[in-house]
Amino acid sequence: MNQEKFKKIYLLMMFLLIIISIVVNVINFQYKEIIDIIILLIFALDSFYTLWKTDNKKDYLKHHFLDFIAIIPFHHAFRLVKFFPLIMQSIQITSLGQRYLLPVFLKLRETGTGKLFNTFLIIFIFLPLPLLWIEPNITNYEDLIWWEMQTVTTVGYGDIMIQTGLGRLVGGILMVLGVGIISTFTSNLTRIISHSKKTNHKKADDIIEELLKQKSFNKEDLEIIEAWLTLEKKKQQKIDNTKK
Repeated sequence: MNQEKFKKIYLLMMFLLIIISIVVNVINFQYKEIIDIIILLIFALDSFYTLWKTDNKKDYLKHHFLDFIAIIPFHHAFRLVKFFPLIMQSIQITSLGQRYLLPVFLKLRETGTGKLFNTFLIIFIFLPLPLLWIEPNITNYEDLIWWEMQTVTTVGYGDIMIQTGLGRLVGGILMVLGVGIISTFTSNLTRIISHSKKTNHKKADDIIEELLKQKSFNKEDLEIIEAWLTLEKKKQQKIDNTKK
């Protein structure tokens, strides 16, 4: 079994574990706590084994912190955070991701949108936790997540009323951040799409050279660039073959 095929099987299994975690909690399965512990242990073994195999552990922790948030045993919802790093790995190894999603992702990385999203995700997860103990209308983590989603998207159904001053402060911060992250992502995505229509594709070597001038890269960045380089070389080969 080659390495690429193994990675695809690995990603498929991880996605299945996330789906299982969602399903058993939605249907209120009798043994959902046991299943969550098993999934948590699998995710923990995967994260710590990869950390142990990595030479630069500090750099790995810095750029893969979402994997470790996913193994917080506080609630099964933390397992869903694993979804985001899995999506990134899927983009790197699948032809569909390389062709359609990787160029957009690289452009978003240039604008700093990825770091902004990661910061917002951390705030979304940890900032409202005190409300579980001080807000009388929030009795469990599901209610807290539901209220957060309403607040961030400024929908506000009003089924969960915040009564404390701290709750109102947290709600105000989430509303401002939610509007900011949505508008920033939308404007950057629109700019990328419109720019791609007006300009010709550059050769892979030129793109990599420009990216390398902007910042220093960690292992994850280099893997993404390698996937992009492979895709661009294939495009260039097709162009050369057509000219012949």
